Order: sequence, then structure tokens, then C-alpha cells
Amino acid sequence: LDSMGTVFFYAEMAGGSSRVETVRVDSVVHEHVALLKTDTQGHELHVLLGAEGLLRNHGVDLLLVEFAPRLLMANGVDPGDLLEFIYDSGYRCFDCPGDDQQEPPAASWFRDLDLFDIGFAPNIDHQGNVPGWDPGKFTDLLCI
Repeated sequence: LDSMGTVFFYAEMAGGSSRVETVRVDSVVHEHVALLKTDTQGHELHVLLGAEGLLRNHGVDLLLVEFAPRLLMANGVDPGDLLEFIYDSGYRCFDCPGDDQQEPPAASWFRDLDLFDIGFAPNIDHQGNVPGWDPGKFTDLLCI
């Protein structure tokens, strides 16, 4: 954070680092949105907090959010807080497992939506653990 209130992230890359300026979604989007996707390596709650006005005032039909408890915790975010924010914003989330998981392919969720509702919010504890689920893994959540 600089003296003007601008947030910067620094990424270490081969051959040096790169400075990236960030902005709040609310500062650039002022209309209804069909889909908001965030896969920001543990910064998903920050993105959604920066879109709180959009969610409340203009509406977002669908959220597609990466849920990776260890990445969230590494960035100082309680995984339960992310889920609580999403659920408190009026969404219900469904798991969209990847190809390496032994679940039906994500393309079938229209026929079998109940197979992807794994009830994160009621079961997650504040260390990012969901019983029977490895917190080192990640999943994409489709929130409607």
C-alpha cells in the first residue's frame, strides 16, 4: 500500500520481480454482471470484498471462485470467512471437481447438480478443514 492508498503486489519471477497495481472491482464496474470469476491464488476474499458494491447494487448472476484453503491461509485469510461472505451475499455454492478427482465430470452438473453440493459452509472449520477433504487441494466453486 502506498501513500495514495494504491495496493501493489510483487511477484518473484525468473530474472526479477514485477510490480502489479491493483484496483477494486467496484471502482471500474458499475453495471450488472453475468459471471464473475476469481482464481487469485488465495486472494479470492479480497477480490470479492472489492466487488461488494457490485454484488449488492448491480448484481452478479454467477460466481466462479477457486477455493484453496491452504492458499487462503497463506495469505492471512480464514477459509471459512470466504465461504461465509459468499453465503451471506445470498449465493449457494456447488463443487466443480477437476479431471483428477473421482467425481462425475463437471460438464454433467446440469443433470446432477446435487452431486456437486458438498455443503462447505456448514462443515468447514476455521482452520480451513472440511471433514473428509484434503485442505491442500483446491476446487472451483460455482455459486448461484
